[in-house]
Amino acid sequence: MRKAIALIGLLWIVGIVVLGGSSLHLEEKGQKIPVEAAAASMEGSTVRVALNGGDYCSFTKAVYETYDSGREIVVYPGTYDIRKEYEELFGITELNDQTDLGHLFQYGVRIRERTVRFMPGARLYCVWDFPTDYSARFSPVYMAENAKVYGMDLYAEGMEYAVHDDVWRTDIPYVNEYHYCRIVGRRLFGGNCIGGGVTKHTRIVIDNCYIDNGVEDSVTVRYHNTDYENGQGDIWISNSWFNGKLALSYYGTSSHLNVYVNGCEAERIETMRETVDSVVENIDLYEWNNDTR
Repeated sequence: MRKAIALIGLLWIVGIVVLGGSSLHLEEKGQKIPVEAAAASMEGSTVRVALNGGDYCSFTKAVYETYDSGREIVVYPGTYDIRKEYEELFGITELNDQTDLGHLFQYGVRIRERTVRFMPGARLYCVWDFPTDYSARFSPVYMAENAKVYGMDLYAEGMEYAVHDDVWRTDIPYVNEYHYCRIVGRRLFGGNCIGGGVTKHTRIVIDNCYIDNGVEDSVTVRYHNTDYENGQGDIWISNSWFNGKLALSYYGTSSHLNVYVNGCEAERIETMRETVDSVVENIDLYEWNNDTR
């Protein structure tokens, strides 16, 4: 009987390893958020990031050197210091001017036209101890067109946003997705863990995520529409926890945005003006089964 049980247990473990499935539960403030980051195929189309034994030991370098390839990235357990990686790659120890920022494709390590999967135990970390005006405008992750992240565990401190999700002025349809992510920010000068804007034809998906900017009565995640005319976008947010407000802001003379929020917990879920001239509320908010504090 014991041999049978042991055999079943061994087969279960082997099945997880072979199929690439694994899960981790994060518990903070009474929340239990599953983080699943299945390992993709280990064929040549996959870029493996690992502190030892991968194709790259630097997440930043892996993104930059395979930028136009569209190849999937799998990040293995370990802490990847984005600031340190940036310094090693570009030889710049501080962001002091626009040229320094220009290395970062709109101020962040840019994920575009690809999927990134983080294995349990993989963590991105970025802290500016004494930020300059320019490093305060830096965000460690920049989500460009058709970027998908699974299981991203990110800590950011002393910069603009933890994640900048803003594809500026493009009329090409795209979809950006976050699944099973944990995003924590502190001393964010933009105030938001995710600060983003949609363009003419955009879809954003946030599902099963934990997002915390550490500031009470603040906006944890904020998206705005743009000044494109006759545009249409939508945002789907589900089964996620936010320490502050989830806010959608409108310009009033811009693309229309539908927002669907389901099964989330947040301080508030609301629409707001982007500027004092924003008078037309061209965002439709549909929310159900949410818990607001």
